[in-house]
Amino acid sequence: MATTAPAPPARSPFHSLAGGWPAARRAHLGSVRAGGAAMTRRMLEGARVGAGTRVVDLGPGYGATAEALRDVNLHAYTGICLTDRQAQAVRRRAAGPDRTGVVAAPDATGLPAASAGAVIGEGVLSGVSDPTKVAILAEAARLVRPGGAVAFHELVVPDDPWEGRSAPLLDELRTVGLRPLDETRWRAALRDAGLEPVGVLLGALDVPGLGDLARDADLANAFPAAPPLLCPGRASRVLRRAGFLLETHADRLAAAVVVGRRPVLARG
Repeated sequence: MATTAPAPPARSPFHSLAGGWPAARRAHLGSVRAGGAAMTRRMLEGARVGAGTRVVDLGPGYGATAEALRDVNLHAYTGICLTDRQAQAVRRRAAGPDRTGVVAAPDATGLPAASAGAVIGEGVLSGVSDPTKVAILAEAARLVRPGGAVAFHELVVPDDPWEGRSAPLLDELRTVGLRPLDETRWRAALRDAGLEPVGVLLGALDVPGLGDLARDADLANAFPAAPPLLCPGRASRVLRRAGFLLETHADRLAAAVVVGRRPVLARG
């Protein structure tokens, strides 16, 4: 008898989006960081997050990055979350005034235009279609002030000098819901969204294990993930298959921080 995947969270405002990598979403684990904590730090540097920055985090999972920013004297932090449970976790782990999590879609947050000094995101683009990537990047461009930076921590296929050789790998990754781009196409996506590409910073792939995912989610939120991960069914099969593909092709994949800047419009 076939086993179907668990339905998306009932309160999600964007059921068609990944909200992180699809296998992780099915297992209620939030976002997945392709390059681990080291690439998270590079993402924050690329977005120029520091004292006095107003940060919008598109798809913060259960708030690991929000917690890492506790000791930074931000002006404000807003996590755009997939579910109420994630929003509550982000508020608790951010633990500070003007630091919150709200349930909204990453391509239609409802926040005011030019209200952020930096927009960041981890794993929110790697599992969605190319048009949705551009839509989320366009929302980031709308949110950040002119001259401000956006940075996303994602999966990348390094540029292929023999174009077409990576196509079979990309097809395999799509079977587990992963849709990374190569460096050239990440820059094109930034341009299509109205951003100036700053760079695609490559780092080692550091695929998290179950223990890493549980730490990122913290114990209370990791507990609901146990049944779909440990019991036979589509969610556990897809997650194991994704891990196998990433390990098998680690030499042809990388983590990346994709950085763009909103242009400063010349005054007429």
